[in-house]
Amino acid sequence: MKGMLAVVLSHAIATPASAGFMDGNDLYEVCKEAKRWEDGVDVKYGPQKSARCLGYIIGVADTFLLSGNRIDQCDTDNTKAGQIEDVAFKYLVEHPDQRQRSASLLVSLAINAAFCEN
Repeated sequence: MKGMLAVVLSHAIATPASAGFMDGNDLYEVCKEAKRWEDGVDVKYGPQKSARCLGYIIGVADTFLLSGNRIDQCDTDNTKAGQIEDVAFKYLVEHPDQRQRSASLLVSLAINAAFCEN
């Protein structure tokens, strides 16, 4: 387990980021490779990309749902983490024209569209 954590941390530190934030293109590429690995394709750093994709999306989801009283307006009671990951990735696939925007914004928009009353 310690070895896996070291690999994930070293990959995260070595990955360049613009102003410390991920844009939608970055998240799309990570999640696309994660999905390929999860489908059985031999992808370099597949487990790390899968963990990075899910971890990022769930972190944004938790923050989004708990901020601004959104938790009362969004029906995610029986929603699994993988479902939220699927919704966010689907949003990235279907909105390539928005991927230059902040990844956290795009994940929030995906969750809002799928689970929340507006």
